Amino acid sequence: MDRYRQLWRYTQGDLPEIEVPILLQRGESCAQKIQANHHELRTVTKRIRYSGPTASIRIMKGVKWRVGDIGVSSVSEDVLKLLDSGTLYFTTKRLIFDGAKKTTSIALKKVLNFTFYANALVIEKDTGKDQVFENISQDQDMLDAILEGLLTKDRNR
Repeated sequence: MDRYRQLWRYTQGDLPEIEVPILLQRGESCAQKIQANHHELRTVTKRIRYSGPTASIRIMKGVKWRVGDIGVSSVSEDVLKLLDSGTLYFTTKRLIFDGAKKTTSIALKKVLNFTFYANALVIEKDTGKDQVFENISQDQDMLDAILEGLLTKDRNR
């Protein structure tokens, strides 16, 4: 029962505060941090060419009959592209991803929705591409309650 009380308190905005090695804004505190891989959906276009046998038969001078198809087409698909690996911080004002290559910040005001999957967190933003954080090994119920509490607290300001 203690666990469910704690989860309920988190969803209501009564969040923990932890010390973090990064600088935060004035009045900002961190509620949780996790290790994750940052991905983004990217559209990849591939050209497909026919590479089978073709033949050309001469019918008369200047006229040939070609057998085989050489049509070129393109196929587009959305794929997850790994951008970086690092630490994702859940703060009272934003989500901060501190990666090896670069740091990314998502203001809580820009978050429309979030979804937890078996091993990933998808952040849907009002502008720009959705962000995917994968390889999450911590308790997802706890992270869900903390993120819900942060968004509720931010929207009530």
